[in-house]
Amino acid sequence: MPRQPSSQDRALRFRAVAARPGGATSLLTTQAVLEAAAHRIEALGSRALEDISERLARVRCTGRSNREVYADAHDIRGIAAIFKFPGVGAAAAILCRLVESFPDAAPADHRLVDLIGAAMQASLANPADPLADRVITACAEAVDAELARQEQLKQTGDDA
Repeated sequence: MPRQPSSQDRALRFRAVAARPGGATSLLTTQAVLEAAAHRIEALGSRALEDISERLARVRCTGRSNREVYADAHDIRGIAAIFKFPGVGAAAAILCRLVESFPDAAPADHRLVDLIGAAMQASLANPADPLADRVITACAEAVDAELARQEQLKQTGDDA
């Protein structure tokens, strides 16, 4: 029966591994492991793009409740953050802010929802496009104006 290594033997072996360049993680970061991880990340990124596109198509459909639009926009925002689509995430956050401000009985202006969706689509297609960034900024300003208008209507007692 083979002898079990003593705790002192294990400690010496660990110190030898830890002293290598990269330390103990060098055992886990072989070229094959790194290539497999890169392949998985690439596959996840492709799936994330598909997921964002599917949710974006639903966001831009008319007749959906604010809660449904919010749920998809919130998910888009999270996926965009994970996979580094800052423009898409910023536009999704703007959309979340807009639709959460309206009760389901009074849906948000679909033209504005669609415009924000178009800005997300443009940013997704070309994340480095400065025009998409300017449209997203304009959408944020339009949402600010719409929310201020709604607040003013509430204070005066008028219906939208």
